[in-house]
Amino acid sequence: MYKRGILIIAMGALEIAITIADLWVGREFSLSHIYLIPVALGSWYIGGKSGLGLAVFSVVAWFAVVAVEDTLHTAAAVYWDTATRLIVYLAVAELVSHVRAALTREEGFARTDSLTGAANNRTFRYRAEFELHR
Repeated sequence: MYKRGILIIAMGALEIAITIADLWVGREFSLSHIYLIPVALGSWYIGGKSGLGLAVFSVVAWFAVVAVEDTLHTAAAVYWDTATRLIVYLAVAELVSHVRAALTREEGFARTDSLTGAANNRTFRYRAEFELHR
């Protein structure tokens, strides 16, 4: 639980740093794809729900930046961009968490016999090597 809290704080700090950088570079450069970094990292290392929360936080941060500095686009265009970014960010968070879950499941399958569920040769070798190096 301690590690999870630190990771959540770190991803939030990264999100704030990206938001500040986005304000700093101005309208000339779009950092909207960079907002996906904490979303993906949070989904992978913390979990799917945290990734979804970071996705919403990212879109809100992006919207705040656009609201502060963008005077060229209509409100409808800004809302449309915000909605599409929300959909993409949520999809990335969900996909990354599903890939992580599938990888964890496959790692378990690789270490057990599919018929009996007992540890297989790979598990034995891994544990033997671990014990030898201990």
